[in-house]
Amino acid sequence: MGITAKAKAAYEKYQKYKKAKDKYDAAKGHFETIKKILDEDTRSEEIFKLGLKGMTKLGEKVAGSALTKHPYFTYHKAHLEALGAALTASSTHENALRNLHSAIASADSAAALAAQLADFETRKKVLRFHYFQFLSDSVEMVREHGTASGIALVAPVAASVVALADNPLAPRQALRAATAAQLAAQANVAQAAKKIRQDTGGSPEQLRAQVQAGLYTWRASWCDLYFDTADLFVMVDLEYRAASAAYKRYQQKVQRLQKSSKSIDRVAGLGAEKKRQEEWALRVSRGNAPEAVVDPSAYARRQRDAVAEAVKKLATICDVVMSEQVYDPKAINAKIGSL
Repeated sequence: MGITAKAKAAYEKYQKYKKAKDKYDAAKGHFETIKKILDEDTRSEEIFKLGLKGMTKLGEKVAGSALTKHPYFTYHKAHLEALGAALTASSTHENALRNLHSAIASADSAAALAAQLADFETRKKVLRFHYFQFLSDSVEMVREHGTASGIALVAPVAASVVALADNPLAPRQALRAATAAQLAAQANVAQAAKKIRQDTGGSPEQLRAQVQAGLYTWRASWCDLYFDTADLFVMVDLEYRAASAAYKRYQQKVQRLQKSSKSIDRVAGLGAEKKRQEEWALRVSRGNAPEAVVDPSAYARRQRDAVAEAVKKLATICDVVMSEQVYDPKAINAKIGSL
């Protein structure tokens, strides 16, 4: 039977393909080995298998024959595989619990940080009290004097315009109306200034300067409180993210164990959940928050949401106190009194 040039080329091509495939399979096997070694759950079993493989090859060189064909090795192969599976189950169980404890610790840290909101709430109440106890009366006097002064500037002109509109040929009448309006406005300004001197012992200008300085300090204190709360939110949010990630890894490992076809894995999964129940009972007996064990991610999220709500309220308060509404105590009470 002769061989054609096409068949010869196909043969050589397949030989090259087989060599390339063998190299690919070997590389794939190495990749899977590295992947399992990097995985914290399968690392122990894979290192055990590599060590066993190395000893087997060394034994073959010494004995001059394949140890894997020896009856003793064949008999204990199942035992060795069970030992490898046990190593993986044990590692997964330990790593799951480590992730659970990490999630609980982060949740507890989030709660400890969020507890600072009580101090921030006290600072907020003190700032509200300070405004109405020490600033509102002075602010009201300055506002009344400023309103009277503003009326004194526009009243004569307004009166003249009204009079001339009624009777364009009566300039004397317009002049008398403007003069009367000016005198009345000036009297109001003088009365407001007199009240300021009686109540404070200083001039309107001095009171205005004092009010401006007091409001500056008060506004700056609100801004300081806002940024302290915003910084707290960043820290609590980081703890929440850490708790969420760790708890997710715990759930994945436990589910993988419980859904495994190997009985040793399912036992390890049940053991991890039993450990969590014991941790919950211990915290209840000590009076600690059991919610951090039930669901660390949800517990930490509630802490973060509480701080986020505080930041939102303080942002609204800062918008109000930094506006011109600060000169109106009634508006201040209406806008921030309940926040």
